[in-house]
Amino acid sequence: MFFCIVENRKGENNIKNKKAFIILVTIVLFVISFTIFIKMNYKNTNTGNNKTNKTIDEWNEYIYNISSYDAEIEVTVESNKNSNKYVMKQKCTENESIMKIMEPENVRGVKITYRGNKVTVENTALNLTQIYENYPFVKDNRIFLSDFVFQYREKSEKTNIEEIEGNIIYTINLERETISLYVNEETGKPEKLIVQDNNKKAILYILYNKIEF
Repeated sequence: MFFCIVENRKGENNIKNKKAFIILVTIVLFVISFTIFIKMNYKNTNTGNNKTNKTIDEWNEYIYNISSYDAEIEVTVESNKNSNKYVMKQKCTENESIMKIMEPENVRGVKITYRGNKVTVENTALNLTQIYENYPFVKDNRIFLSDFVFQYREKSEKTNIEEIEGNIIYTINLERETISLYVNEETGKPEKLIVQDNNKKAILYILYNKIEF
């Protein structure tokens, strides 16, 4: 990290930029990290018409085997006061998960890397890096498809899967929220992921514009 201070005003601006970056990191991590899983209550179902040759077991196996992917996504986070939208690129492997924010402009270039229990946040525009060791919620991040896959695979006997209008819908019903992944029946690719609260209000909406496994 390096900054050349030519004059006091520029130095003051750099300090303000650093403070703004730290605040931004805190907000981003809070927004995209959904804290603790509550005790789950699930029910196995198989509804809708079978429109392909795949069986429900085969669709389950499809989800179980997702381990790495590259994606371009739109993320909308809803709160009681406002709505925030982000355009991101994601790259996930078995060893690490990386996302880079493309929009909005004020956070463009922010890159967040999850590796083990460490989170690294980089701002290429400001040449700043923040590292969080032993980050407690690194494995509970709804914004990554890999998080959904992990939970679905670990609790497979308690999950819900449906075939409705050309989509395979995988649902996890938590005590305080419901998570649903929509997979296109023809392409076999995820189209959207929705997290709803107990009032059926969407608090997180992810649209997969492009995804490759």
